[in-house]
Amino acid sequence: ASVLSVAAACSASVDSTHVAGAAAAGVVVTLASDGGVSETVPVRVWFPVSANVSIEASTIPPILGLNRSASGACTGSAGDEGLGDVHPAYARAPVRLLAAFAYDGTVA
Repeated sequence: ASVLSVAAACSASVDSTHVAGAAAAGVVVTLASDGGVSETVPVRVWFPVSANVSIEASTIPPILGLNRSASGACTGSAGDEGLGDVHPAYARAPVRLLAAFAYDGTVA
């Protein structure tokens, strides 16, 4: 499985297409100014293996008289037909995400 992508501009990235970690993913680095000498550099790639999301509020009530359109813009009227898809705006509450990461199947 691919664990990271490396671009020609010398940047490494991970995204949703990468589905695993690695203790030592080999990235080939070439020094063009030295006659094209290449070396494989080991890169440790951590991958989330589990996540727990918690919210500090037991309920998050809608804010009376305040609505939000699908684009995210706020409006003061629930009956504003010109905004199309309108939803109630809700109060905010702190959210906590606790995740475990691994690079070789061993949770750290």
